[in-house]
Amino acid sequence: MFETVIMPHRSLSPAGMRCVIGLVMLLLGLVVLRFCILGAWPVVAFSLLEVPLLALLLALNMRSARASEMIVLSSGALTVTRSGPDGKQKRFTLSAAWLRLTYEPGARPSRLLVSSGGVTQEIGGFLSETEKEALYVALACALTDVRNPRFDNPQLRDIVS
Repeated sequence: MFETVIMPHRSLSPAGMRCVIGLVMLLLGLVVLRFCILGAWPVVAFSLLEVPLLALLLALNMRSARASEMIVLSSGALTVTRSGPDGKQKRFTLSAAWLRLTYEPGARPSRLLVSSGGVTQEIGGFLSETEKEALYVALACALTDVRNPRFDNPQLRDIVS
């Protein structure tokens, strides 16, 4: 009835990451040169730590972009499969008969919760506010279709008309 795969948005590509690191190295080189001319040579030691730290943090950010959530709503259950950046998967399944969607836009950050049978889970935690709202609307419409199926029998169309 409904299936989607959501992933965190990352606008920086690997090539962009290399450009950012190169630009930072260039600007840092100019700063280090200026301080060396002024005689403040200890600045060089601290500056040499900045570039590897920046590269590490950007690499961790790029690695976290490999996370994803696959949400599948069938007539009997909602199944959410979470894949972490390391590739490990966790799955939980909630009964569609008692499924309840809750969207909390006022919370900081906003939350999209699914609950059934006393179990509550958050989905789409890495999405923006508007993306969570769009996911909530799409999932609510699909859940309404699951609970209120429309049966269409072409053979009965002529009899009813």
